[in-house]
Amino acid sequence: MDLVKTRNKLPYFIFILFVLMQAWTLIYIVQFGDDYYYTTFLSNGIRHFIDENVLHYMQTNGRALVHILDEILLANGTVFLWKIINLAVISLTVWFSAKLVAGNDKKQFDVALAVSCVAFTAISILNLRQSVYWATGSMNYLFPVFLTLLLFYKLRKNVSSDRLSPLVLIIAFFACSSTEQAAFASLITVILFIYTSVLNKKRLAPSYVLCLLLAVVGFILLFAAPGNAIRKTYYPDFYSMPFLKRIAYNLPRIISLVFSDYGFSSVIAIYLSASALFNLAHGKNHLNKICFFFSLAGAIALILKNYLGTNILLYISFPCTAISILINFISSIGDACREHDLTIPFFTIMPVVLQGAMLVSPEFGPRTTLISAVMMIVPTAKMLLFPKRSVALVTLAFVAFLLFRPPLAVTVMAVISFLAVAFFVASKKHEAVIVTAIFICAILVFSRQFTTVHGYRENYVIHKYNDEKVAQYLDNSNFTLPLEQYYLSNDVYKYTMPYDDPYHAMWYKISRGIPQSVEIVYSDKK
Repeated sequence: MDLVKTRNKLPYFIFILFVLMQAWTLIYIVQFGDDYYYTTFLSNGIRHFIDENVLHYMQTNGRALVHILDEILLANGTVFLWKIINLAVISLTVWFSAKLVAGNDKKQFDVALAVSCVAFTAISILNLRQSVYWATGSMNYLFPVFLTLLLFYKLRKNVSSDRLSPLVLIIAFFACSSTEQAAFASLITVILFIYTSVLNKKRLAPSYVLCLLLAVVGFILLFAAPGNAIRKTYYPDFYSMPFLKRIAYNLPRIISLVFSDYGFSSVIAIYLSASALFNLAHGKNHLNKICFFFSLAGAIALILKNYLGTNILLYISFPCTAISILINFISSIGDACREHDLTIPFFTIMPVVLQGAMLVSPEFGPRTTLISAVMMIVPTAKMLLFPKRSVALVTLAFVAFLLFRPPLAVTVMAVISFLAVAFFVASKKHEAVIVTAIFICAILVFSRQFTTVHGYRENYVIHKYNDEKVAQYLDNSNFTLPLEQYYLSNDVYKYTMPYDDPYHAMWYKISRGIPQSVEIVYSDKK
């Protein structure tokens, strides 16, 4: 066997496996929550569609563009088209996370792609069920993250050019008018590259001015929507507090969210492990040594928290993470100035900035942490791209193994593989170490995602039963009788169902053509 060729192909095998597992998961995703509402927008013609979107912009929020896309993908009560688009967005998000790290360097891209697949898989289902495996959620949270990554990549690729392509201008407008966190990150991206362009060329090209103008217009359309002002009235207690008191009120809540399973604690643990390894290998000064110590302590605390479930470890993991990010950010600025590339400092600090922005928001949750989780993949992958790739990939595999807690059969395979790694290290067969480490990553990605597939597939059977009962009920046309439905068997693998919220129950009935007077009776499936 040619181990070099095998090693070069395996990261692409992980990516293909990752995409196939995501596709398998999406097969079993149905409508949840606000999907019932948005699926009705095109049901009564174009005029109704326009009127409802105007009303939404004027009274709800400024996310007009992502909601229009959502409404089109959910037209006629189906999620089939959304599944295709969402699979592409998931795949491209992981792909461009790696491209932002490695650029056109094939050797670095191989490793970065493997890291991106593992890190994205590490995001908890408690987060993904709101931000990726829910149609409206994915359009509001995953899709804007992808636009931000794509915008940064395209601007970086064109930074030496005098003219930006029309595609870049379009992306800038859409990214800055998508959702609040992504819009802020995208506008900062445009400003950074305009600043870089001026420094390099000593002048500002007209296409860069147009790019900034379109970005600002999109940003204003999003934030200046009348619906945003109306939405503030939903939270009178929050907005009655002084500004600093709002921050003090939200700070512990956001920290607890970010470092919980509902946030992205596993991604942070992988980041800290990569940081510890990187600073150990580059321990030239006291800052590297300090960063190594705090990164290692933070990673261990988060891994232990994953097993013990105690919040006491939060008092260790949070300050350790904060110190690690700060030191890595400061260190990366020097490299960025020498290489004329702001990618790593931007993606190191921006996850913190975007969660910090939520300190002044009355509403946040797991889905608002997704953008930070994805962005953190970029510096994580970068720190694992030092010459000893075998050490980096073994570390990634080992940390993922501890975080994913695979079932017994996979555990046995992984342990045998780790023993093989030890043997290959002893015999100095570094190519074999790399191949084995990537193989471990592959089986861990498969195992982790298969659990998600199984959970959604288990509920899908009940969804299909409920749909059949609705069709039979409407055929009978006797609306004086109650409509019988089942509760889902696994509450982890769903978002809001009609039985969770009267508002969504109302729109569920409207979207299915069920009169509001009909009582829906739910019971457990025996």
